[in-house]
Amino acid sequence: MTTAPVSRRLSEDYRADLLVALVVALALAAGWLFKSSLTSRTTVVTDPNSQFKAAIPSYWSTRESDSADTFLAAENPNAPSTFKSSVLGQSFLLDPENPTVLDALVDRLVQQHGDTLIGYHLLDIRAQNVAGAEARVVEYAYIVQPIDQPFRASVPVVVHATDTLIYTPKEYWLLTLAADELIYAKELPSFDRIVASVRLP
Repeated sequence: MTTAPVSRRLSEDYRADLLVALVVALALAAGWLFKSSLTSRTTVVTDPNSQFKAAIPSYWSTRESDSADTFLAAENPNAPSTFKSSVLGQSFLLDPENPTVLDALVDRLVQQHGDTLIGYHLLDIRAQNVAGAEARVVEYAYIVQPIDQPFRASVPVVVHATDTLIYTPKEYWLLTLAADELIYAKELPSFDRIVASVRLP
């Protein structure tokens, strides 16, 4: 006669535990779906001079640039590093009478990085097709000091970056994607989606 209440109480506790587990699982699933919806939204950015288009994650923050060649400057404010993952978009016209060839532009870019970046190290140069146009991807690393103030606990960061140079005989575009090398692999899918979203005029 004493076992029935105990059995009933254990059964009620089991059901309560299952209910709590179900609520937690639903909350986690809802949170994951909400986060996925935020990270999958994109904003299309257009170069007003050439109508080149690319889509960046909507939660990335954009900033104005002083350079007339730069039509896109954005960064991921949620990147877990003092160096925020970023994308820079630039467009350049070529001389229609004597356009510079693609490989010469790549050589010039590599030389420029070697002259201006600290600890510059060239990793790879490879051919790629972007939106039907011939392109070169220049992959490299360098060192930055994101917080360059005395007595601040901020060490230099190794940056892993790629320049995607998209070429036509009339003009070319340069997409520079950069991230802290410790999180580069995590940011790479976003970078790949940005390049895949490119639409040429």
